[in-house]
Amino acid sequence: MLNQHDISNRYMFSKMKSEWNQRIRDFLSEATGLKLNKRQTAARASSEVNVSVQIVSDNRDFFLNKIISHYPDLDFNEYESKRLLLKALDNSSTYFENDANFLQIRESCSQYLKRYDINDLIKRLFNERTESGEVWGSYYLNTHRVEIYYLPLLVLSKIKDISLEHSFVLVLVHELAHAYHHLGKDTDGNHWKWMRNADLPIIEGLAQYYTQLFVNYYKSSIPEFERTFDQMLKVLPPVYSCHLGWLDYKKESVATALKLLRINDIESFDEFDRGLSGLNEMFGGHNLFVT
Repeated sequence: MLNQHDISNRYMFSKMKSEWNQRIRDFLSEATGLKLNKRQTAARASSEVNVSVQIVSDNRDFFLNKIISHYPDLDFNEYESKRLLLKALDNSSTYFENDANFLQIRESCSQYLKRYDINDLIKRLFNERTESGEVWGSYYLNTHRVEIYYLPLLVLSKIKDISLEHSFVLVLVHELAHAYHHLGKDTDGNHWKWMRNADLPIIEGLAQYYTQLFVNYYKSSIPEFERTFDQMLKVLPPVYSCHLGWLDYKKESVATALKLLRINDIESFDEFDRGLSGLNEMFGGHNLFVT
């Protein structure tokens, strides 16, 4: 299992949160045109919607129980070490083809990794939602709270050889996107009152779309975001990929579609997707979602 050193990384995640929380909120506000706080007159204090971000180890022990159930004897630190060692050995194999010790070590690492097939491992650990939210993070509609679960992210970074910080940041973007879509006020003061009734592909698709925009925004300065997001997308259920058809659309079309979706309480993904497609072709057609 994960050792105490990994579990003690809460401080590191808190540091990541403090470095990225406001930057992410500023990006989402600009990209969506939605505000989580509405400034009033100078004589009155601003009325702010408080969306808290909490960092916890797991979502009600969902991930930990899954590991114990399916992989009771697997040490993820050993898994990572042997995966990296095998990679290094393969890169050096030309120089040690006849070295018995080299071949023995390589075979030992190879057999260990075959015992824990990575595709099966990923499918069992990440390819489903919990009853109360997602494996890596959740946004709670009733309490306006974001939770990020660091135990699954630690395991993900080891299995997929991706940056722990970058995966944490992208999950934070995704969950805060939910909060902006739900509570963010548009220029008319509207929010998504009936978000809970919408089809899951709408909710997750929009969060993934704005996470992808975030990745694109930082592509030149932090190119590792792109690889990390791509690797995360590969292990998620199909509902987290329904945004891919929107990536060639104008950003203004998606932002407008989001606004109209909230105003008209659209619940059907098919209806939303058709309207967005039409809106992208005829930008400005504000009546496309009105039934």
